[in-house]
Amino acid sequence: VADSVDERDRIAEMATAFLGLADEIERIALPPAADDSARETLVHGPFQSSVAQEARVRMHGIQSAYDVVVAGTPLEGLDPDLKVFRGYVSILLHLLEAVAYLLQVHGRFSGDLRSERVRGRAEPLVDPVAALRLALQFGLPNAVACFREARVVGARLLERYTRVRDVTLDLPPGRKLHLRPAGLIV
Repeated sequence: VADSVDERDRIAEMATAFLGLADEIERIALPPAADDSARETLVHGPFQSSVAQEARVRMHGIQSAYDVVVAGTPLEGLDPDLKVFRGYVSILLHLLEAVAYLLQVHGRFSGDLRSERVRGRAEPLVDPVAALRLALQFGLPNAVACFREARVVGARLLERYTRVRDVTLDLPPGRKLHLRPAGLIV
C-alpha cells in the first residue's frame, strides 16, 4: 500500500510542532532547588500556569494528530522511529499535564480562596508550596530531559518526511527576491 503524501506531510508538521515546543520548554530557566522565591518568580512571570496549560494542550494536539494520521498505518509499521516518537509524546504529555495541574493547584490554593472557611478546610489537604516544588523540581526538569532525549527522533522524522525541492528562478535584471527561511515551512 502506497504511503499518502498527506500522511508524510502531517508527520513533518507534527515533528516541527514537537521541536518548536521542545525549544520553548528547554529555554525555561529552572530555579535552584532550594530557592522558593525563584520558583514563585518563575510562575508569576515567564512560566505562568497559563503557559503550562498551553504547552499541555499543544502536546495533546500532537498526540491526537499522530493517533488520527499515523497510528495503525502501514507507514507506522515500517518506520520504528514513529512509535518511539509516539512514546515520547505520551510521556511528555503526562509530564506537562502534571506540571500544568500542579501549577493550577498552587495558584488556586496559595492565592485567593473564596473564604477563610474554605481555606481552613483546604489547608490540611493541599500544600501549595509542595505542589509548586513538585511541578518545578520534578515535572518540568523531567520534561526538559525527555525533550532533549526525544529531540533526536523528532529531528530524524522531520528530515525523513520533509519534502525538499530545488527551485531555480530567473529574475529580470535589477529585481531582487526576498526569501524567508524555509526551515520551518511545512
